[in-house]
Amino acid sequence: MDAPFGGVNMIFFGDYLQYSPVLDKPLYHIHALAQQYNERQIEMQCAQKIISQINCVVELNQQMRTEDARYLELLTRLRDGKSTVEDYQLLCTRVIGAPNLKISLQQEPWSEAPILVFRNTLRTQLNNRVVLNKAIETGIRPVVCVAQDYIRNKAIDDSRLRKAILELPDNKTEHLPGYLPLVP
Repeated sequence: MDAPFGGVNMIFFGDYLQYSPVLDKPLYHIHALAQQYNERQIEMQCAQKIISQINCVVELNQQMRTEDARYLELLTRLRDGKSTVEDYQLLCTRVIGAPNLKISLQQEPWSEAPILVFRNTLRTQLNNRVVLNKAIETGIRPVVCVAQDYIRNKAIDDSRLRKAILELPDNKTEHLPGYLPLVP
């Protein structure tokens, strides 16, 4: 069958008011015509064509992520590119200093707070720290799930290559980590 998604009805969830992708263009970006396209540009054009075929949209307009009105207003201005000095000062009050990182993440309110970061590597480090803190708190040993990578349907035999692939940052592996620590 030559229909998007094999003719199967699909439901998509997303936030069209998200910040633009880091070092990339959003799907709605119009690309200039070129005589030759690279693989990424072709993928983007295919995705745009599929998205343009969506025929029903339900827009949820009640924000449910934060009850902090001041912070929500800050995020709205940030999204619109209209941040203020006061916004910057508010964000500075939420920065965790490196010496206090371990202690702060174990204490309220930081132990339950969403944390915004600019780099995937920092996000991964913070998530790993949360797993370790939870393991210490519960007295349960963390379990580390290790990715099983294949090349042409064959497991990787070369230990150096396997180690290098496992240690790639997850923004290079479609956000699939090589190592995923968990507390059962």
